[in-house]
Amino acid sequence: MIRIGVSGNTDIPCFEVIKSKGYSMSAKIYLTESNKLKDSLMEFTAEKDGNKFYGTIEEVLGLITMWESRGRNNKDWRVSPDEVGAYLEVMREAVIIDEDGNILNEDKVFLL
Repeated sequence: MIRIGVSGNTDIPCFEVIKSKGYSMSAKIYLTESNKLKDSLMEFTAEKDGNKFYGTIEEVLGLITMWESRGRNNKDWRVSPDEVGAYLEVMREAVIIDEDGNILNEDKVFLL
């Protein structure tokens, strides 16, 4: 069984997969108020055949995979009622955790 999440050890493998798909890569570094590189935000752009995908490196790979899987026409990205229902079901079961790491009971949370 594998358990994987976005971490410091996923950046370069994701980058390499994107490159292996023939995309050129570029990056921007946005400094925050602290002006310290360790607090910065990274944005990657993958480009191929005039198509651009941007976000974190993991997001970029996910968007490319979505585009390859879902379809290359805007109409293919529309969601069906069944897809919305499945998504909302997972969200109804989501665990809500406060900034201190405490799991909150439903009666303490106000969801929109």
